[in-house]
Amino acid sequence: MISVIIPVYKESFGLLRSTLDQLICLRCVAEIIVVTTQADPMAAEIHRLILKHYAGDQKLITCMAGQPGRARQMNLGAETASLEILLFIHADTRLPPGADELIVDRLQTTGWGRFDLELDDQRHVFRIIAWFINIRSGLTHICTGDQALFMTRYFFDRVGGFPLQDLMEDIEFSIRAKKISLPAVINKPVVTSARRWQQGGIIKTVCLMWCLRALYWLGMPASELAKLYRQAR
Repeated sequence: MISVIIPVYKESFGLLRSTLDQLICLRCVAEIIVVTTQADPMAAEIHRLILKHYAGDQKLITCMAGQPGRARQMNLGAETASLEILLFIHADTRLPPGADELIVDRLQTTGWGRFDLELDDQRHVFRIIAWFINIRSGLTHICTGDQALFMTRYFFDRVGGFPLQDLMEDIEFSIRAKKISLPAVINKPVVTSARRWQQGGIIKTVCLMWCLRALYWLGMPASELAKLYRQAR
């Protein structure tokens, strides 16, 4: 059975609710942990609305990280989880049909993995972006949070959890994890929001992300990259 962990920061409840409604229906999902942070001005409202709309649902658990940062939120979710399979998913990501059973099956023979990705904007340019993301991830074995990372608790602990850094925590986790074993890949894609490219501009966002990754590979600290990321946005 699976513990799903959703780090939430400045997300609308409507978007989160759509994700929760899908997850609750999955047979192999036994608990869903929504992790907010005190740094999020919307956190209290998210907790209130979850309690209102899902009162009495034994699957749903909420908790709040004392300090900001997605890595801290995901690590807190893993500490809170009671099951042996962990799935980390963003609030704007939808799983393909049967994803829970596919995860359980893949983790019979490996410690971790990810899904291919599809964007929810079907215009040709967004299909190309998703294709490049999947190809890059397949060649480098570097996985991002948008691809819904899943793993056993033993593997998560062996890697040391997500590193407590301001940006690229999923990249750094992948670098450490692939030294132990390569990730399993589920080719049925998750569908994630294209809003990052829609709001920031396609060319600008692609160039920004490639620039930040290049600087990270060259050794720039994640704290400095986070400053650049915030300034560019």
